[in-house]
Amino acid sequence: MLDQRLVQKHVRGEVVVPLTPVVAAVGGVGYEQVRASERNAVLDTNNNPVVDAKGRYQTDPNTPRLPYYDVSGLYWDAGVLYRPTPHTSFEARVGRRYNSWSYTGAFSSALSAATSVQLGVYDEIDTFGSQLNNGVAALPTSFTAVQNPFSGQFGGCVYGGASGGSGGCLASALQSTSSEVYRARGVTGVFSSHHGPWGYGIAAGYSRRDYLTPASGVGSTLNGVYDQSAFAQAYLSRRLTPQSEFDTNLYANWFKSGILGAPTVTSFGASGTYARSFGNHFSGSASLGIFSADEQGVQDAVSASALLGLRYRF
Repeated sequence: MLDQRLVQKHVRGEVVVPLTPVVAAVGGVGYEQVRASERNAVLDTNNNPVVDAKGRYQTDPNTPRLPYYDVSGLYWDAGVLYRPTPHTSFEARVGRRYNSWSYTGAFSSALSAATSVQLGVYDEIDTFGSQLNNGVAALPTSFTAVQNPFSGQFGGCVYGGASGGSGGCLASALQSTSSEVYRARGVTGVFSSHHGPWGYGIAAGYSRRDYLTPASGVGSTLNGVYDQSAFAQAYLSRRLTPQSEFDTNLYANWFKSGILGAPTVTSFGASGTYARSFGNHFSGSASLGIFSADEQGVQDAVSASALLGLRYRF
C-alpha cells in the first residue's frame, strides 16, 4: 500500500432494559463512516512504476487520494446481558454492520481472587498496527508473559499475575504482518490461575482476516482474499524454593493463507526451564525444548534444543 490511510468515525447510543435482576436486553444504534484510501505510485513516461534502489515503489504526493473501501450509514446490534454476580458477566449481540451481519460477544468471570477466565468474540475493520495497539491497550496491568527460553520470542498471550486479574492475547494480531486493511473476525479465550507456588494458564483462539484492497493497482492485490489462523497454548510454573522455580509451556499454531499457491503452516513446541538465583546478582537457568514446523509442500522440520545460562545483574 502507498501512503495508506484508514479513518473511522462513529457516534452511537446504547439502551439497557432490565428483564430480571440478573438479565437485561441490550441494544445500540449508531452512524459510522469507515474509509480506506491510498495514493498512486510515481510512473515513468511508459506508465511503469518507478522504484528506488531497494526496489520499492515511490508514492506520488501530487495525486489525489484514491478511496477503495468506503462504508457509511447506520449500524445496529441487539442482544442479551447476563450478570449473575459482580464478578461474572456474559454478553452476546447480533446486528448489521459493514453491510453484513455481525456477531460479537464477551464472557468474563473471576472465579476466585487468583483465578479468572475470559472469552471474546470480535468483528472489526483493522490494520495490523491498530489491531496490535488495541490488543496491547486491553492487556491487564499485572500479568505473566510466557516466552521461548531459547529465542526470547513472545508466545502471544499473557496470564493474570499472582495477585489475580485476567489475561489477554495478541496472537490474532501477530498471526501475520500485513500493510493492508482487513476485516478481522474471531474468538479468543484465556484462563489463568495461581494457587500457592503453582501458576498455570490456557489460551486458544481462531481468527479470519478478509482483506479490503483495491481491485486493481500497482503490484499484486489481495482484494477478495482471506486468511485464517488458530492457536492454542498452555503454561505451568512451580516455585520450588524462594530461590528457584520451574516452568513449562506448550503451543500449537496453524496458519492458512488465502493467496493462491501459498502453503499452510502448522507448528508445535514444548519447553521447560529450571531457574535459580544465587544471591542478589547471579542467576542461572537450564532449558530443554522440542519444536516442529510443518509447511505444506516442504519437508517437516523437527528440532531439539538445550540451553545452560548464567547471568550477572548489576
